[in-house]
Amino acid sequence: MESKRLRGRRCPTRQCSLETYYHGCFKPEPCAVAEYDSGRFSEDFYSAGWTGGFGVEKKLSHHMWLEVEGRYTSYTKEKWVTPFHGLGVEVTSESANDTTILRFNVVLR
Repeated sequence: MESKRLRGRRCPTRQCSLETYYHGCFKPEPCAVAEYDSGRFSEDFYSAGWTGGFGVEKKLSHHMWLEVEGRYTSYTKEKWVTPFHGLGVEVTSESANDTTILRFNVVLR
């Protein structure tokens, strides 16, 4: 395959969608550009997970303090096979979504 572009979206409702765009040669021997095939395949899946975090505030002076916050989110890993019908190709895909956030704030009032 010459090129592949994946586009996903965040899953705030835990119902996720991943789109695979493809364009390329799906033959064992080299192809001319005119023989390339292209298209799109969508996969919907449900992703559950958990979030853990912490927060600390420290007063530095009468008008200033420091905040430190951290959060880690982990969603279930999903795996599926994309069958490109008519092309004789199957592509195994996997979604592993983890997010880590560490934030430091200096607050002046």
